[in-house]
Amino acid sequence: PAAARLIIPHLRDRWFKSTPRNQVYSHQMQDSASAYYVYVLSNPAHRHYIGISDNPARRLAQHNSGVSQWAGTRGPWQLVWQQGPMSLSQARKLEHLLKRQKGGKGFYRITGLQPPGS
Repeated sequence: PAAARLIIPHLRDRWFKSTPRNQVYSHQMQDSASAYYVYVLSNPAHRHYIGISDNPARRLAQHNSGVSQWAGTRGPWQLVWQQGPMSLSQARKLEHLLKRQKGGKGFYRITGLQPPGS
C-alpha cells in the first residue's frame, strides 16, 4: 500500500509583520519594559503614515532617507502626532484603530488633527 502522507500546513510565523519593522528583528530581542509610541506622519500631498516605534524621531529619519519601502518614496514626511509611551500591545491596538478609520472623521477625532482644507 502507498505510504500515508502527513500534510502539515505551513504556519505563519507569529512575529512576521507583527513587530514594527526596522525596530525589533526577533521576538527574543523584545524588552517587555520598552516604551512604544504610535505616530502619524504627513507629507506635502496630505497623505498620512501611521506607525509604531520605540523612537519616533529615528523612524522619521528612516522614512525620509528611503529605508522604509512605502513611505520612502512619498516623502518628505513630518511628524504631526504621537501618543505614548505605552506597551507594545497597547500601541498595536491604537495603531490598528487609527488605520481602521482610513483617514475619515474618526481618524481626525482621535488624533485631533485638522482635515485638509478645513
